[in-house]
Amino acid sequence: MTKEKNPMKNIHEIMSLLENDSFWELCNTHSADPELLRKFTDKYDLPEDYLDLLNITDGFKLFHAGDYTMNDMAWTLEVAEKYHDGWCENVLEIGYFMDNVLLIDLNKTHTDQYLFVGPSCVTDGFVCVGTVTDFLNGLIENHGDVPHWMACGTGPYDFGEK
Repeated sequence: MTKEKNPMKNIHEIMSLLENDSFWELCNTHSADPELLRKFTDKYDLPEDYLDLLNITDGFKLFHAGDYTMNDMAWTLEVAEKYHDGWCENVLEIGYFMDNVLLIDLNKTHTDQYLFVGPSCVTDGFVCVGTVTDFLNGLIENHGDVPHWMACGTGPYDFGEK
């Protein structure tokens, strides 16, 4: 018997599920500062679903240990310039999941293939997992098991290549 896949949830449904299901131990959520959100969106052309997430919460952690973290805007803004010294200008780190980073390719924000997951210490070996919505739906579908993207992503992708 084949396991039936759950329908894809949107960002609002995902955050509601994470908030209301104690399994996820959602913590460190807070509303975005409107001025910081304006500064962030003025600086970066961001994907629509990621903007939806920022309008709900400015970052969060799952499982209290922080192994699953969606970075807040202040952290992202502070660290982005350091990353741009060693990485391509088009990369924006938005999260950390089990020794891997979540990166938005700013050149692909208007596509459904802008989010990449890969090792935190190199620029190659990244796998495209689609969108923030796709990533979070995959995480939910697999009850937090990582790496769910190895079966569904495309890659490897090397941000070091121009």
